[in-house]
Amino acid sequence: VGVAARTTIAGERVSQEVQTDQSVPAAPPVYLRVEEARETDASISWQAPPCLQTNGEITEYEFEVTPADRRAAQQKIANNVRGTRAQVTSLQPYTRYNVKVRAYTGRGAGPWSTEVPFQTAAAQTVTAPPFVRVINTGADNAHLVWQSPDPSSGYVDKYKCRYSPTGTQQYQERQFPAVSPCQARILERQQLPPTPPGTRLHCGRIDNLKPEQTYDFQ
Repeated sequence: VGVAARTTIAGERVSQEVQTDQSVPAAPPVYLRVEEARETDASISWQAPPCLQTNGEITEYEFEVTPADRRAAQQKIANNVRGTRAQVTSLQPYTRYNVKVRAYTGRGAGPWSTEVPFQTAAAQTVTAPPFVRVINTGADNAHLVWQSPDPSSGYVDKYKCRYSPTGTQQYQERQFPAVSPCQARILERQQLPPTPPGTRLHCGRIDNLKPEQTYDFQ
């Protein structure tokens, strides 16, 4: 700021440098993108808010990742970093997420950016159902119930059941959809263990079995 007295002859100019206080950023970071999404982690990057809207020196950034899939067992992942790149870890395979980021000055946080969606890669192998039981048999059929694997083990698009007469290794195969709901009345009659978060019970029926024959199921 400069001030000078003025008559017919200009006076000496007196100047003093002043600086306004910092404030929180007025705008979010820009150009947020997911550079690569793998099975359990992802690389993200962004750029600082526009220069005229930083309202001070940017000290750090905060990113937040939330699952978009209802089947995801975990909640949000949040972290603070100094730079404009970050590695997000502890993600679940083949799961949809949303990520957003905001900037901080010494006075606090600015607004969040628009969320950017992404999806992690599918797992190479899926674990077997942790719980399988034959709950009912008829003269030529058997009813099975099984628990879906933990969502973090990968995406399931179908189930296959192998069965054979005990001791013969002569396996046959039956395929079931990824979602094979159980009838409530069937579950009510069984004392089944509670399912962990993100998992569910499925039911299926195997027909054309031989009467009075013992079978092995996988």
